[in-house]
Amino acid sequence: MTMFKATKESLRGTADGIDHFTCTVKIGDGVPLPGSEDIGERLFCLADDGDEFIHRQVFDIVGDYESFFSQFSLSSGNVRIKVPFDVVNKQDEILLNEDSSKSITIIDNGEDRRLQTIPKVGTKRVLVIRVSDDNDNQKKVKFSANELSNHIFNMNNNNLATIYNQCSNGKLQIKEAIANQVSRGVVDIKAPSNICEMNFVQVGNWATTQLASVIDEAERNAEGVLHKMFVLPNNSCVDFRQGAAWGQVYGDTTWIQSWCSSYPIVQVHELGHNLGFSHSGGETSNGFREYGDGNCYMGNRAIWDKEGSDMCFNSAKMWHMQWFSDHHRTIVPEAGKVQEVELVSLADLHDGRADKNDDLIIRIQGGDKPFYINYNRAKGINQGVRGDPDKIVITEQKTHSSKSIIKAALSQKQKYIENNWGGQGKLVVEVTKIQFGNPDIATIRISLEGGVLEEEDGCVDYIPNGEDEWYDKDGPYYNCDWYASESNHCEIYGSSLQNFGKVANQACCACKGNSSPNPPPTPRPTQAPTPVPTSSPTAAPTKSPTRAPTQAPTPSKNDGDEKCVDYVPNKQAKWFDSDGSYYDCEWYGSSPGFCKAYGNGLKNFGKTAKEACCVCQ
Repeated sequence: MTMFKATKESLRGTADGIDHFTCTVKIGDGVPLPGSEDIGERLFCLADDGDEFIHRQVFDIVGDYESFFSQFSLSSGNVRIKVPFDVVNKQDEILLNEDSSKSITIIDNGEDRRLQTIPKVGTKRVLVIRVSDDNDNQKKVKFSANELSNHIFNMNNNNLATIYNQCSNGKLQIKEAIANQVSRGVVDIKAPSNICEMNFVQVGNWATTQLASVIDEAERNAEGVLHKMFVLPNNSCVDFRQGAAWGQVYGDTTWIQSWCSSYPIVQVHELGHNLGFSHSGGETSNGFREYGDGNCYMGNRAIWDKEGSDMCFNSAKMWHMQWFSDHHRTIVPEAGKVQEVELVSLADLHDGRADKNDDLIIRIQGGDKPFYINYNRAKGINQGVRGDPDKIVITEQKTHSSKSIIKAALSQKQKYIENNWGGQGKLVVEVTKIQFGNPDIATIRISLEGGVLEEEDGCVDYIPNGEDEWYDKDGPYYNCDWYASESNHCEIYGSSLQNFGKVANQACCACKGNSSPNPPPTPRPTQAPTPVPTSSPTAAPTKSPTRAPTQAPTPSKNDGDEKCVDYVPNKQAKWFDSDGSYYDCEWYGSSPGFCKAYGNGLKNFGKTAKEACCVCQ
């Protein structure tokens, strides 16, 4: 296979013309049919807002995309590309080959850490789009609009809304989208006559175009991101590329076949991808399977029917959801010290039988990948759990969007041993006691045997006093696990963004041996900026989570010991240039070339960057 690489251009390149469009790359994960093998990931590209012709359109990226994107991390959901229309075929596919790779460019490489932060609490509005020709059995969706609404939103059924409500303890509410032509969260549209010649992405794009005004209204009424769930005719008509359903990771869209649209396993699983989750794997009778975790709806072992299973997510996913964060505890194993912990079950905590100080999930910190431990009691909202009921389950997951793996499921008096835990010794997790009552309590002991190995082989991440873990100044998401999740994170950010008196190169084992803590971060983007554009980009990228403006004044290069303070316009939190709030003094300071390239133009609030920003003076 021909290998080829993506080319970069400056984030602030020339304005879009009519011969191309820009889109944001999203990983696409599907759920296979029960018992089927892993169907792999796909790549989708969501057209950027602001282009009427392709507004909200989704394109399937096909070809050798692994080579094309090999220099970039796609897990953030932020990589943006500029695509000529002539490399898109009639199946709404962006064709990547040796020729097209020369004309497709990366315009935002995602390295500015604008992580997609789909909220995990509050209200989520879901618009169900039913595409059906009810007069043709092949083109028909088996459930009516009213039936779909009941199967998805009715809190008396086991479904998408009920499961997320129960598993979050009421913190995440799935509600019906609201718009004039939407009935109880569902909008109906008659399928086109050629629908059986289309794939699921094409049908979604066609329906999106037809329903543009309805979606606009629903988006305005949604309290945040509007999630779109396309329910389409079965794979015998619409090509679903071997999946029962598909969803965008850190996206807002899912596509589901008619026959399984009422199944909680499909509804909950695909929205989980929208929330940023990958699959939950584990050992099965057929060996290791990417979907093999029976404790979690991000696996594929829940019952495939409209009743579904009374269960939630595994301990790693629940930890990252932060729904029960008051009942989380982080433990750092220490040589020669036995740490004993009591765990309560999700059902007892949900039903009010546990104390406010009881622990639901333990995270063991210090190795290359953290372990998460919970008591998988099969009762209450977890009574139908399909894997390892009533056992202590140890799950490994590197970051929020990483795949998880079950390491062990233990009964009373059983233990799990991880040799050479973080280079420090032998980690031992032992279940000493399981006691049934109100609440049920499991007692586990965590120890590190064999002592600390030689210093060069072992390392423990720094934990500040009063904290569960170290993280940089941008917030708890950016912890040592995040720095370890991509090979270039330490190089780019490890010497800046100090918090608790340390930068990542000092605090995190993953960054050990990287550059000293004082140099500035690697410029971003890595290629020198192009000259000042004659017009602004169509849409400035959004910072998410928002990084606060620089708090401390930046020393001037010219004033000796005097301090320079960035200009702050009246009634503004900070100065930014005419292209929008993303392009503030902090952005100008992120690369040595930005002041030179843009500092004399793009005036805003009466000043250019060279007049407003200390870094440009």
